Amino acid sequence: MSIRIPADIQSLVEAEQLQRATALPSLVRTAVILGGCVTASLVALWASHPVVWVVVWGAEAVVLNGALSASHEGVHGNLARHKGLNRALAELWCLLLPLNFSLYKAFHLEHHRWTRLAGDPEPQAEFHSVWEYLAAAPFTGLVMLFQMWKLSLFALVGRFPGFVRTRRQRRAVRLDALLVLTVTAGLVAAAVAAPRLVLLLWGVPVLLMSPVFTLTALPEHYGCPRVPEPLGASRSTVSNRLFSYLYWENNFHAEHHLLPGVPYHRQHRIRAALGDRVVNSSPSYLRWHLALIKELWRTPPERRAGR
Repeated sequence: MSIRIPADIQSLVEAEQLQRATALPSLVRTAVILGGCVTASLVALWASHPVVWVVVWGAEAVVLNGALSASHEGVHGNLARHKGLNRALAELWCLLLPLNFSLYKAFHLEHHRWTRLAGDPEPQAEFHSVWEYLAAAPFTGLVMLFQMWKLSLFALVGRFPGFVRTRRQRRAVRLDALLVLTVTAGLVAAAVAAPRLVLLLWGVPVLLMSPVFTLTALPEHYGCPRVPEPLGASRSTVSNRLFSYLYWENNFHAEHHLLPGVPYHRQHRIRAALGDRVVNSSPSYLRWHLALIKELWRTPPERRAGR
């Protein structure tokens, strides 16, 4: 499906070479974020204080949620111009979860092709009550990871989802499935040998990542019109600089769907140029979720179902 890009935005992209991927920002950000996580974990192990662990777990949950955004940039070739380095960085971030990068790539490109339309593999969530929302919110990320892990396992026995079509895609998915299975086996072995350590350093952050995933992923398309135009079918959310940094600027989501080939660290230029043409925009993640809860509380289910 072809996307119509406004002439002034296209001129800006060409004039400033905004679609030119460079490795240095990705390498620096990867080193800063992972280095920070390692340092924070060592401090928490040394301090061995519950308050310190809570702070570290919260930060690492945000980082793990951002790991999906980092690999997402790799899907579009935005982490580095060199294909091998781009893939290596994307694979690194995926395996922290662990997630099959090639499977996720096929899934995500299909999502871009059919966003909010028939054929979109991304779940089209629609809540009918506050209780339904509250029951799902803590577990959405874990459900997503488990479903992708299960699809990865099925690929090893030749069962592929519909969005994995070509022989080349299937070969890549199978190779990454072996990698994911190896990492999973390593995690299981580590958990048997040192269960407390694995729980503290990986298990709890992954559990906490799940509601953070709901916080950031749900606003991207929820309630947006089912139209082929990216700016209509996607939503951007304003966020503070630190969270946006850890989230790899994926909060500029409508801009990304318009120009997925513009790397994360340049999406703010697209946002500034588009201005109020970003029709679906939220002032913050928290305010968007509070507004959704308020709407679910006030609007009868039969009226929501009729829309």
